[in-house]
Amino acid sequence: MSRIRGMAVAALMCSGVLALSGCTSPDFPFQDLKRDRRPGDELPTVPAPEEMDLDMSTSRFIGEYESASLWLVQGNDAMSICLIIDSGAASWHAACGGSLGLSTSGPGGAFAVVPDGSSPPDGAIAVSENVYAVPVSG
Repeated sequence: MSRIRGMAVAALMCSGVLALSGCTSPDFPFQDLKRDRRPGDELPTVPAPEEMDLDMSTSRFIGEYESASLWLVQGNDAMSICLIIDSGAASWHAACGGSLGLSTSGPGGAFAVVPDGSSPPDGAIAVSENVYAVPVSG
């Protein structure tokens, strides 16, 4: 009897661990990453991707704004989001944030990534559902 009880306890513990560590994608608040992958979604060679801790299988090409090509990719931490910006320069610009989004600026311009249902920055120009170009006032 105790062997059966031990197996039941072990099964419940495994179920609990799986439930707590399961896929968070349905709750991940970025519509851009929820579509199926298409050709072109793969990141071109990114400098030191292993140091950036990215889940390369989640990358999505978002589009272009002026001279910058943009990709979103989920980090290996289930609730991190990263924007990769290729402005054609010798180096890439990348920024990461959490489920609340991020904002960044670099050689390719200024951008904001906002979660589903959130308001973009004032004056921002939509590149996709979640990515906005933020004009720099001068």
